[in-house]
Amino acid sequence: MLTRTLSLFVLAGLASACQPAVLEDPASLKTGKQDALGADDRDADIWSKVKIPDQMMFFSQVKDVTYTGKPRWNGFKFYGPAGFLFDVTVSSTNGDAVAWVYDQDKRRIGHNDDASDETLDAHIAGALRSNAYHYVVFRDYWNEAATFTVHLTGQYPKADTSCERDTDCGRVQAVCCAASTPMWTAVHKGQEQVYTDWLECNGRVCSPSVTNEDQPFCNAQKQCEMP
Repeated sequence: MLTRTLSLFVLAGLASACQPAVLEDPASLKTGKQDALGADDRDADIWSKVKIPDQMMFFSQVKDVTYTGKPRWNGFKFYGPAGFLFDVTVSSTNGDAVAWVYDQDKRRIGHNDDASDETLDAHIAGALRSNAYHYVVFRDYWNEAATFTVHLTGQYPKADTSCERDTDCGRVQAVCCAASTPMWTAVHKGQEQVYTDWLECNGRVCSPSVTNEDQPFCNAQKQCEMP
């Protein structure tokens, strides 16, 4: 890129006259950068050339990728349920990450170049749209060889606990397995399954042997609470 060549030439001249340029500084690496989402980064172009391996990526997993620039885009597929909150970071010590997340229909959910002014890493977070495969796609901003680390995490959204009156509140087991004594927590009625999903019990919800008749109520802060 012409602007990048000129910028590096200016940096080199200043370095020889004063002191070495600190290329590890994200601000210096961003010199000459334009909008990373150019005409050649249209979704159709990405999907015509992206390399997606058959091996899935799972939540709480880290993948290291040697990027060569050919193909221009690399990626991974992962599976998640509708509403699941995902968080993906694409980082590098020798590259400048640009990343996208797509749903199963190749519709873009998110895109990011630099997560902040202090980093060249890309970061995208959001909610999945359907119970299906999704994709994280990435490349180097300058299309140069680099090593990237892709970190994918996720969680169910925590249940809503807001209320206006006592009848708005329901109760749900606070932990996956409560042994003999039930441990209840209060949520907005209809959010019981959302809370259980957030716990990630995976079917490990136990029925306590002792009953407890305590009922939730709406406290002064308009939050459901157990007595």
